[in-house]
Amino acid sequence: MSAECPTSNDLKRLLLDEPGTESLAEHLNSCEACQRTAEFLTRSLEPLVQDLPLLLEPPEHSRVTAAIQTDFSESTVDGTDSGSDDQAFNNNSNDAIFARHRLLGLLGTGGMGIVCLAEHLDLGTKRAIKFLSEPRVFDVEAVQRFQREWRAIGQIEDPHLAHALDCGKERGVHFLVLEYVDGVTLEEVVHQVGPLSANDTAEIGRQIASGLASLHRHGFVHRDVKPSNIVLGRDGKVRVIDFGLACLHEGVAPGDALTGHHQLVGSPAYMAPEQFQNSRTTAPCSDLYSLGCTLFMLLTGSPPFSVRERSIWDIATDHSSPDIPSVCKQRPNVPPEFADLIRRLMQPDPADRIPN
Repeated sequence: MSAECPTSNDLKRLLLDEPGTESLAEHLNSCEACQRTAEFLTRSLEPLVQDLPLLLEPPEHSRVTAAIQTDFSESTVDGTDSGSDDQAFNNNSNDAIFARHRLLGLLGTGGMGIVCLAEHLDLGTKRAIKFLSEPRVFDVEAVQRFQREWRAIGQIEDPHLAHALDCGKERGVHFLVLEYVDGVTLEEVVHQVGPLSANDTAEIGRQIASGLASLHRHGFVHRDVKPSNIVLGRDGKVRVIDFGLACLHEGVAPGDALTGHHQLVGSPAYMAPEQFQNSRTTAPCSDLYSLGCTLFMLLTGSPPFSVRERSIWDIATDHSSPDIPSVCKQRPNVPPEFADLIRRLMQPDPADRIPN
């Protein structure tokens, strides 16, 4: 760990998803020493996974390249036999059993909880199980947010949204069983191979928009649309994941609002201006703004506004400015019509955005 690396306490703040840790996340993505420290801290925070292997290694460049070269057909993206990956996960020496699933390894961590790869004992199918983190178990708001995620994805079946298969509470642990999407996040794709072509970005955007439309039709707003919450699967399908911040955008009783007027909800690099002001006022158009920022990142390799070493209010000012960054300045070969679509999605005034 170098002198520029964050302290263990700072990494713990990141794992608990505390405000002001966005720059730490960027550092963690590129620092192997800090990834090892984060693994140790995760295990210290989560006794449930202390003995599980870590499955957080970044994907190989060849696998990501194969994923983005897909024609987004119904067939397997890279044409390889997925059985080889399954064999790597079938280490049953540590039979950690939970809710009729054998836990195989740790896939990811976040402030709300951890995600493990699991195999159903009877069906033999791979699943992703999300657990509410132990420090949050006695946090009423965190539990309510986790249960809200159950409801959000449990009501919806869409090929571009991760499917919920089961949920509940066992041994004092809240859990959500999800389909396991074998793939890579869009953030990982860009990190590995650089900005995407306009054609690939347009098709990815179409699929994201389709998933968001289903979410919105059921009365929910995602509120955290960003490249790291979108997975490109081996089957060529794009899926929106992580509904922990999803909320009803109409018919919410005052007692059901789980965020205060001055509590930020979302990721500042991709948040709509209105989310900085009052997270309760978010609507489907807020997700569309974040979609625009996501498409901008896929085409240029970075979000439209820098968040590194900047205050949250400076970032909010950028998002609220009518001076919208131009994709074509960084990628002159992007069709003007597509660049204009992104500009319309990123309008600071919700009334000026594309409505759906």
